[in-house]
Amino acid sequence: MPIDPIHNQPPVREIGALKRRSEAQPAAEPASSADSVEISERARELARAQQAVEASPDVREDKVAELKKQIEDGTYNVPAEALADKLLDMRGDQ
Repeated sequence: MPIDPIHNQPPVREIGALKRRSEAQPAAEPASSADSVEISERARELARAQQAVEASPDVREDKVAELKKQIEDGTYNVPAEALADKLLDMRGDQ
């Protein structure tokens, strides 16, 4: 029984012809639709908060300058109890 080549089959020829025609023609413009999006008040609030965070500096330069001045002047004082609490907290994390 002879086997016909696949390219000579009618459905394959039709698909090939359709493909060549579609490649030759420019794509049609998509139909315009009236999609809409509603942003909730909570989402707007979160967006404003995000913008505020992005706009704020990473370092509080006024606080850093104040601490540097205290250290240079010898007036910087750490309460012993606060230091002991922090040291105990750090030891408990290990």
